[in-house]
Amino acid sequence: MLYLSSQVARAMNRLQLLPLLRIGYKLTILNHTFKIPIIENKEGLIYNLGIGEPFLLSVFEQLYKVKSFTFLDAGVNFGQTLLKIKAVQPDVVYIGFEPSGLCSYYTSHLIKVNQFNNAKLIRCALSNKTGVLTLNAQSDGDTRATILENTLTREENVFQELVPVVTLDSLISIITESGKDILLKVDVEGAEWLVFQGATIFIDRFRPVIVFENLPSREDPVKRQQQQAITDFFVAKNFSLYMIDEENKKISAIKKIDNSQEILKTNYLAVPAEKKSSFPILA
Repeated sequence: MLYLSSQVARAMNRLQLLPLLRIGYKLTILNHTFKIPIIENKEGLIYNLGIGEPFLLSVFEQLYKVKSFTFLDAGVNFGQTLLKIKAVQPDVVYIGFEPSGLCSYYTSHLIKVNQFNNAKLIRCALSNKTGVLTLNAQSDGDTRATILENTLTREENVFQELVPVVTLDSLISIITESGKDILLKVDVEGAEWLVFQGATIFIDRFRPVIVFENLPSREDPVKRQQQQAITDFFVAKNFSLYMIDEENKKISAIKKIDNSQEILKTNYLAVPAEKKSSFPILA
């Protein structure tokens, strides 16, 4: 596959030429240049043509200045976070969890063409139990796909696929070993509380630093209860909570997750209290 510069790729995209050709392009992040393949339905073009959530990239940079984490990525999508992490630390051990067939296929290709070392992909969703659930989406490869029921309207929920779900606790023996520093990212379209419920042993044993998304509740009482449940969960485990403010490019200590509306304030950090003094970014 031929790989163009990102500038040429953008120009061809404006002319609607890029999707017609199986041509990839190159994306540079922190002086590291990656090959971005394009597959039949244009995936990779949309999600990796630029650097999404740039402040989150800065957060990863600051965290990795202190420790060389093993990175666990719940909700890989099309490899946006994988590229960020490999830009920050090329040899980092990366393990991604992604239930979508199309997203898994694409990210496996992304790993192969870039010859990423120490990058593994597990095709499953993380939850609070082991089994098989329906992944609900608006299309094949929808990055907002979710294992939660009744999240999408009937009109939106037009694509479903059965996917395996497992707990993080059940994977401890195969994904890492005691003594390793872990950075866990959880971005699973509203199912974060399920992931944490299935990771109680893992969190107690490894005391990871956790970056997670929690979407605005929009005054939905169930979502507000989940925000409180996540707060109580981390407080009970002696973690400190921080809000990552993309708009103002800062990290603020918070007492609880209480976001009903602000879409640019949906990423959070949970840091073990005994480790927070190690990270200047939290000062």
